[in-house]
Amino acid sequence: MSFINWGSESPEQKEIRRRIEEQILFEQAAYRASLTAMQAGGRGGKAAPLPLSGDLTLVFSNFATVDLILAGGFDSLPDWNTALVDSGTPYTSIIVDEPNFTVYLSGGSGITLTLNAFNGIVEAPTGLGDDLVSIIDTGSIIATTGNTFNSCDLLQTCILPAVTTLGDYDFSGCTLLNELLLPVVTEVGFQCFYGAFNTAASPIQFDLPSCTSFGTQAFTSYDGEYYGGTTEVDTPTVLTATFSNLVSANIDIVLFIAQNTGVVPVYV
Repeated sequence: MSFINWGSESPEQKEIRRRIEEQILFEQAAYRASLTAMQAGGRGGKAAPLPLSGDLTLVFSNFATVDLILAGGFDSLPDWNTALVDSGTPYTSIIVDEPNFTVYLSGGSGITLTLNAFNGIVEAPTGLGDDLVSIIDTGSIIATTGNTFNSCDLLQTCILPAVTTLGDYDFSGCTLLNELLLPVVTEVGFQCFYGAFNTAASPIQFDLPSCTSFGTQAFTSYDGEYYGGTTEVDTPTVLTATFSNLVSANIDIVLFIAQNTGVVPVYV
């Protein structure tokens, strides 16, 4: 993976950006390794979250929507903080890799995201998630408010190692999700994962090992007559879902697994 276009950088800028890139890749690898250890029974069945360094990496397919919605443009730190931070310590610095449509926000902590923070519907209150492809946090975000990634139909990777609660509809309509890592989430809201994973490329990894409280229809919808599965991950597509042993009998999880032959449950 390469984040940086080196062409117009001074030697000093190149070195700074090289270090940033190496740190991001290191943190990603460390976190994924901790999840592998957890699934293998290491660390007492608990994933080790990333260090709370306050860094957030956002990758977009382009900057068109973000540039339209943020009054100061995609490189405006005050606008990002206004759009994303409901409570907590706002981000203190920003680096933009424009050729690769990547934004690095640093210095934030204890952040609860705003309602509709990355909603993927442009006509919605923000629409910042319309072109969002990947979001990787290293501990700055601890909670969401609701509709956070609703209808982000390009979102593939979401790593939120310090988030403990998810709001209603947070990942509803995120059909391309194939890497969703939420190691310390304990509570999810109503229809939080409705329609998620439907058309994602296999293999799909969904880690939710600490959650013990699920809102109604977390994985299913009710049309007035019956519960219906929300995914189409039948064979040969495979979705490996990691849950706590305490929720193995949860009705929504049971239906989610039963109605989709491509879901492989792992209980820890």
